[in-house]
Amino acid sequence: MMRLILGMLLASLSLNCAAQKLRLLAAEYPPYTSQALPKQGALIEVAKKTLAPHYQLEIVFVPWARALNEMKARRADGIIGVWPNSYVDTGFRASSPIFISKLGFYVPTAQHVAWLNLTQLQGQVAGGVRNYGYPTALYKTGVHIDVANDDQSNLKKLAAGRIAFAILEKAVGEYLLSQPDLVAIAPKVSWQEPAFSEQALSIAFAPQDKVPLAVFERGLRQLQQSGELKQIAARYRVDLPSRTAMLAAP
Repeated sequence: MMRLILGMLLASLSLNCAAQKLRLLAAEYPPYTSQALPKQGALIEVAKKTLAPHYQLEIVFVPWARALNEMKARRADGIIGVWPNSYVDTGFRASSPIFISKLGFYVPTAQHVAWLNLTQLQGQVAGGVRNYGYPTALYKTGVHIDVANDDQSNLKKLAAGRIAFAILEKAVGEYLLSQPDLVAIAPKVSWQEPAFSEQALSIAFAPQDKVPLAVFERGLRQLQQSGELKQIAARYRVDLPSRTAMLAAP
């Protein structure tokens, strides 16, 4: 009898969740989130696998600045793909780290080394993107930043020998170099260790309802334990948090 009651209670909770809509925002940020990808990117695939069985998901792509304004105005239930400090003024609650974004350099493949000594960058020219915010650690290297309009332009300049480095997220660079307009130069440029900045990517949830975050965390643990999260990361060529970081997460 007790099992029957518990079963009915769980079924009722499941129906209530399924009837509830979650409005989640995302910006164009391939390979993590993108309307151009078949499953809309690695982070959205994870969000769907963990939340879609329990909620009616509405995923809306908007520019990043608008996404933050929507969060602050409480017109969204969350944002998919946030860095630790990007939601600090919104009151939203972050999930455990899902993937790790590595920011560093692409270099000419012919000049690739096992490990780059960042102290040797003084006076070198690196391609950056106009209006991007870069970590203080980058400026401390003494590298000179020559700005372009986008990451694709910097990879082309790097392949042509017009700059010594291209400042880029590792996963974003790998994605761009797999696209038709850049695939020809892919052998000419390579990711160079080490990254000078690593940021956890997560989902920020609205504070007024703690249930979606709890549902997501449970689903994320299941993906980790089954090995499916590792498979998703490999498919999109993105990096997972260290096991220590995952165990320490709430």
